[in-house]
Amino acid sequence: MSKSSKTLAGLISDIAREQASGATPLPVGMGHRRSRSIEDAMETLGDQRRQTTVTIDPDLIDPAPQADRVAVDAGALEELRRSIEAQGQQTPILVRRHPEAEGRYQLAYGHRRLMALKAINADRQRSADGKGRLLALAFVRELDDLQLARAQASENLDRQDLSWIDKALFLRNLTAAYSSETAYDVLRLHKSVASRMRSVMDVIPADIITAIGSAPGIGAPRWLTLAEMFDKFPAAAAAAAREKINVLEVIPVGENGRTIGSDERFLALFNAVARAVKAAGAKGTAAGGPELPEVRTSKTSVQVKFARQHGAFGPWLEARMRSLWDEYVEETKR
Repeated sequence: MSKSSKTLAGLISDIAREQASGATPLPVGMGHRRSRSIEDAMETLGDQRRQTTVTIDPDLIDPAPQADRVAVDAGALEELRRSIEAQGQQTPILVRRHPEAEGRYQLAYGHRRLMALKAINADRQRSADGKGRLLALAFVRELDDLQLARAQASENLDRQDLSWIDKALFLRNLTAAYSSETAYDVLRLHKSVASRMRSVMDVIPADIITAIGSAPGIGAPRWLTLAEMFDKFPAAAAAAAREKINVLEVIPVGENGRTIGSDERFLALFNAVARAVKAAGAKGTAAGGPELPEVRTSKTSVQVKFARQHGAFGPWLEARMRSLWDEYVEETKR
């Protein structure tokens, strides 16, 4: 038993003996403090009991309901894998019993540790070196979905382990399951910051973000600039980005054995998209006359976007909206 456990247990024992002996009761104020001390001590001891670790087969642990990052850095994962294989798992993961699958668990945090354990076990299964499977060292707690998300966010945010785009992805997944206010609270985000994150996730295609990865060295300004380019010329930007992704996929590993990192991938795509957007803008101007307004459709609305210098188009369109709408209604009746 730890020193803190002995102290707390002794406090409870001393108070219990004092009450059993019929000692003179303390004044009301002090009695309240003593009662609170008992409650605090019992709560702390209960927390210590709940912190007892168990071992679980990694194959019985499923991912958290909401993904909290775009990708895992392969180099960092391999380093962690070697560390666990040499020294064992030093820090437990946190899981809950799976709410829908008997005998299984869901992960709250520790996904890289879990991935490393599964990778080690897969290698050992393929080899004939006689080494046994590793079990995951874990805390098991009773958590509902929101409590699990809070634990997941708290662990990553406290360790500053999520990149800007990781947080944006986590935010998008949380807002799909909870109210915006709840999601902002879980991730400790101001509404304005959250709004910028959501705008990036709405504009840049998911497959392109996934191809870039977590980009830990890339912050909000460059992601927002990339999103502006996608917003202005979506077709040209997406085509340039995907073309660059295909090029990066076939680049061989360098002499130092290191593949292209996530930050480098972002910068390569950023530069390719910037060139494509500049060319698209020049092409629109050379074609004669202003660029045609863009019609963008989302799940909840349809927007007409045009250059700011042609702002008079808005009142012009509004004045003719009735006739255009009537024409549309007539055509859709046919």
